[in-house]
Amino acid sequence: MNYFTRIILVTDEFISDSTLKSLSSRGVSLIELRVDQCRRHDKEYLAFHAQRIQQFSCLPLLITIRSRKEGGKNLISGEKRLELFQSLIPQVQFVDVELSSTDMINQVVSFARQHGVKTIVSFHDFKQTPPDQRLENIFHLAKQKKADIIKLAVHAESLKDVQRLLVFTLKHRTQSVITISMGRIGALSRLLFPLAGSLFTYTSLKESLAPGQIPLQNFTRLLYELDLNGRMHSK
Repeated sequence: MNYFTRIILVTDEFISDSTLKSLSSRGVSLIELRVDQCRRHDKEYLAFHAQRIQQFSCLPLLITIRSRKEGGKNLISGEKRLELFQSLIPQVQFVDVELSSTDMINQVVSFARQHGVKTIVSFHDFKQTPPDQRLENIFHLAKQKKADIIKLAVHAESLKDVQRLLVFTLKHRTQSVITISMGRIGALSRLLFPLAGSLFTYTSLKESLAPGQIPLQNFTRLLYELDLNGRMHSK
């Protein structure tokens, strides 16, 4: 099967070499290493796994050190997060930093640019989908931070919330955005929004790592059964 959907597989360091070798043929375009979910946070340990993931998958690597207030698993100090960003950025192709990380975002974006690494500036709201004007304000604030890609992941309480984020996605489809409606109602956005211009959709191997996230095997089966695969990102 030829894959046109840009799928990001989210993982910690406990992913086998054999699984990594299979990901490209299963439609994965990019791997996100969630450093905050890793067992250890010393630089040598993380550098080893960052190199191993790229070696066996032959795919680009995105590193994320999610802050606790935006869904991070472990509490890592701001000083430690910045230290890890600076250690890992030269070894990867993409980095994700939250718009709310005001103590380090400028340094992370600047350091990434120096090393030719693309920056995703992200915003998460696990309680609601902000009003339309607030979504626009978030987008423009992220642009001011010189984001290469802007990610908005917000909770959907109703189909109307999904529709509003869909309209936002269509409006900004040429401006390198990733949009996700989180939660059960928002799960369909992970299939639908790439059709509207969202650059990537996120999945995991087995256990969902975010509300409404669809595991890889189920996701690719849905793409095939709904005949969506060849329609996504055909532009």
